Amino acid sequence: MTTSEVTGVKSAIAYAEAVAAAHEAHGSAEQYISSLTTMDVGKVDIAKVQVAQEASRNAAAMWKDAAEALTTSNAAVGEAYMTSPDAANKQAQTNE
Repeated sequence: MTTSEVTGVKSAIAYAEAVAAAHEAHGSAEQYISSLTTMDVGKVDIAKVQVAQEASRNAAAMWKDAAEALTTSNAAVGEAYMTSPDAANKQAQTNE
């Protein structure tokens, strides 16, 4: 999914979840470190990869939090719109 495919709340949540999953995959690629070690890649380079993997794990957690926040903040609104499709828009509902 690309950012241009985000057209509403559901796709925004799906995008955040997909980015979280990608970061999780990058952050947990221990086989990659093993392969580098087998190839006698230097310790400095391996350390940089490990820092990058940690950053990916942190990013995954942040993207998960973002997806959960989007879900929590919008779930009730989405449900309300589904049960009241003829309701006025946000501006009309909060204007007075």
